[in-house]
Amino acid sequence: MSPDLRSAQITNRILLAVQAGTQLVLVVSEKVHALESIGMELVRQSGWPLFHLGRNISQKMVEQQLPCTPELIQDSLLSLTRTSSAVVVTEIDLLFEPIFHLDPLQIFYKISRYVPLVVFWPGRYQHAILTYAVPEHAHYREWRTLPSEIQITPID
Repeated sequence: MSPDLRSAQITNRILLAVQAGTQLVLVVSEKVHALESIGMELVRQSGWPLFHLGRNISQKMVEQQLPCTPELIQDSLLSLTRTSSAVVVTEIDLLFEPIFHLDPLQIFYKISRYVPLVVFWPGRYQHAILTYAVPEHAHYREWRTLPSEIQITPID
């Protein structure tokens, strides 16, 4: 199967899930370039806004001298919902910085109660375990129990 056809199939699966009422879709891959490609295709097809989390949150933290908190992330994402039925979230790495003591999955889950989110997650989903990074990495995290409302879409 060609990469373009595969990307189109994944994008269609995501669009259908959100249209069917799924509030949180995690698109998971260790291949960051694949996540970026599918993310751009999804934004192009859906018209949903693209939220570069790391870039946007870092800018707010610097400009307003604010700490990285779940509230800052939620307020930033919800500000996009006035004009959109869903939000595409990329560059989530900032949330895994150990100094912030955040639970990124919980943050996305809570925000998705207000607006559907499609989060591009660099990691793995294997044997019902969601991971971020690799075990040797300082930012490595894993989740063995996930809320059933979350749709995981592995693309590897």
